[in-house]
Amino acid sequence: KRIISFYIGILSGNFREAQSHLQALHELASAPSNVEVKGLKREVLACESILAYASGDLSQCFEKAMECFDTPSEDDFKSRGSSITHMRLALWCAVIQDDDSKVKRISQALKSKSFTSVTLHHRTIIHSMHALIAAHEGRFIEAKNELAVPLESDGQKHKGFFASFGGYLAEFMIVSESGDHQKGLTLLQAALDQAIGAKNFPMVATLLGRMSYQQVLLGNTEEALLCINQSREMITENDLSE
Repeated sequence: KRIISFYIGILSGNFREAQSHLQALHELASAPSNVEVKGLKREVLACESILAYASGDLSQCFEKAMECFDTPSEDDFKSRGSSITHMRLALWCAVIQDDDSKVKRISQALKSKSFTSVTLHHRTIIHSMHALIAAHEGRFIEAKNELAVPLESDGQKHKGFFASFGGYLAEFMIVSESGDHQKGLTLLQAALDQAIGAKNFPMVATLLGRMSYQQVLLGNTEEALLCINQSREMITENDLSE
């Protein structure tokens, strides 16, 4: 119940509520006599990683995600949704920070046996992660192939806080490499509208930053400055991590 309530808080943009449920999970995890909390430490780390991302603390998000991945577990945690979710956010953080070493660590984790037995939706997420990694590393044909894998059964991309923003970024990188900056702006705007609606503030800042650069390449200086100012105002208004 606490874990579900945590995700409801994140998905509704109520991060303080999510924090309160995370604190309750901490208290449960500190009760070793309770057999029902076996393996809860990994769940707590995953939730800590997700909340750190939501608050804009990208470094903390990545470190908690990797700590969770490296923590031994006797249960089936690695087959659950959390094991995919927080690792995807950690990858977004690594790409946003343009940190090649962090991207490589996520890539190595994806190649481990932890991510071989997953659901159809999880496989879709993993393909989008591989696409983002390949695009970040300049392997655009490989990234395009990963994005072309038709895995979503209903043909619809998931929306909200955990939407496929990594897929949008990978697609944008491919288009940007081709020099079609106007199409790149269109892709970024579509992702930005979703990110704003979902209160995914780190992604909003990222998309606005990339939009600003595209505007500069198109010679639109005023529009570029507006994107930067919009990002700064959002960070201040929502009291995000520096």
